[in-house]
Amino acid sequence: MIIVHPVDEVLEVSLGKDVSFWISAMHYKHRRKMNAMVYGRSGGVEEENTLDTAFYSVKYCLKKTKGLTLPDGSEYELRFETDCGLKVLTDECVEELLTTELQTSLILVASNFFNSLPEKLQLPDGEPIPGVEIVRPKTQVKKKSKSQTQS
Repeated sequence: MIIVHPVDEVLEVSLGKDVSFWISAMHYKHRRKMNAMVYGRSGGVEEENTLDTAFYSVKYCLKKTKGLTLPDGSEYELRFETDCGLKVLTDECVEELLTTELQTSLILVASNFFNSLPEKLQLPDGEPIPGVEIVRPKTQVKKKSKSQTQS
């Protein structure tokens, strides 16, 4: 069976320490734009800029956070702008997030959302990302009514 996710669907990802991020798959417009920015030419040879890949994966995929605070104890709030007609994080917001202790996990998680909503989160070598998990909504099992059990 192949699962088709709505284009605006987001998944909650727990990074431990009571911190969660809600991330969506990267929209085609952003994948195309990112590929044009990230792959450059150096002496006629294509060269991937991994720093840009990390930055724009977070910018284009992260939609919501929980558990981040400012130095004064108030809740950290994401700031958004419009790019290609879609809501994305501001550059300043991405810069702030990429200076936290969760930087590596956030980058690894966001890069898993480049093409689609993943079933599991993996490192480039296919191993699970340590300390990170997709939070799946709990499904409720319907209880049979008395009339269904007595038939």
